[in-house]
Amino acid sequence: MEGRLQLRGETIGPAATAQEAIAMVVQHLPAGCGPAFVGTPEELAAHEAATQQSSAG
Repeated sequence: MEGRLQLRGETIGPAATAQEAIAMVVQHLPAGCGPAFVGTPEELAAHEAATQQSSAG
């Protein structure tokens, strides 16, 4: 599978360039997908809880 990307169990590709590969991955992101979160699972949970509290208030 040279030149192909494995994405959540789905193979996409091949891509001729890195830019093309990135574009293919972005096209397969789920609707409403936000930016990546850099941190531990605990930090993500705290961030999501804080975000939900601020949007509920």
